[in-house]
Amino acid sequence: MPLLALTVDDAVLKTEEPFMRIATRDGRWFATRVTNPLGSPANPVGEAAFFDKTRGLCGMALSAPAVGRLIAGVHDLGGDPDMPWLGDVLGPPRPPPVFD
Repeated sequence: MPLLALTVDDAVLKTEEPFMRIATRDGRWFATRVTNPLGSPANPVGEAAFFDKTRGLCGMALSAPAVGRLIAGVHDLGGDPDMPWLGDVLGPPRPPPVFD
């Protein structure tokens, strides 16, 4: 028996409130509905958390200064919709990270 099984309920798409049900090995069940999960319209991700995640994910492919320029560019998208800074941010390709 797997330790964790994920089942997607089509009703979640309508309510946007995931329902969690956990069965323990001794046969007990626990259930709850997750109201307003992080990222939902009622509980949006804050700017600081969003850019922290951006730094972590983009940092696997871009240098720290490039990620900083990307974030600054996103902040100023309304100022220059042609994004001339994007080529500088991307620069030459880097090899993908290796995970052990």
